[in-house]
Amino acid sequence: MSGGLPVLELTEDDLRLMLVAGVFLGETTLNYQMSGYVYGRSKEGNHIIKVNKTWEKILLAARAIAAVDNPADVCAIGCKPYAQRAVLKFANYTRTTAIAGRFTPGAFTNQKQVTILTHELSPSVPLTHPSTGTHSVAVCWWLLAREVRRMRGEDIRSQPWNVMVDLFLYRDPKEEEQELQEEVDEAVMQPALAGINL
Repeated sequence: MSGGLPVLELTEDDLRLMLVAGVFLGETTLNYQMSGYVYGRSKEGNHIIKVNKTWEKILLAARAIAAVDNPADVCAIGCKPYAQRAVLKFANYTRTTAIAGRFTPGAFTNQKQVTILTHELSPSVPLTHPSTGTHSVAVCWWLLAREVRRMRGEDIRSQPWNVMVDLFLYRDPKEEEQELQEEVDEAVMQPALAGINL
């Protein structure tokens, strides 16, 4: 999909980022139409997706989005909580329209040119690696936003994008609250133990 151009090839840094985020992890079930994208299976039974194929699809989507004259005609949709932040950040950096949260049926009346959405897992399909899944969603939206900006000529490909992937990551409010409580507990314990010689 890169057309043989070295500038569009998957870089080592992007590959490392995709591997750390678990972009290659698939589900335990396989649709026959996805068989060309699967490398094999992990010990846990999850299918392993070819990262280079994912990169090619990101480039294809970026080309389609960059080709649209009016960026507001592109709609990014993320209904699940783990996709909402990434969708909002994507829309912010690419000047597209975002729908985060509940999607209202009938919202499109043949007006939008391109619609991008995060794959919504059904409740019957358990997330085996929930943190990895949220990270892979964020990384894919980040890579897509970066490639759209580069293809529009807003950023130079030879320079790294100054937006961190962390901005696209979903942050669980319960985990944030728990970390804050642990910090408060630690701060309370520190002065009490300061005068004691052990």
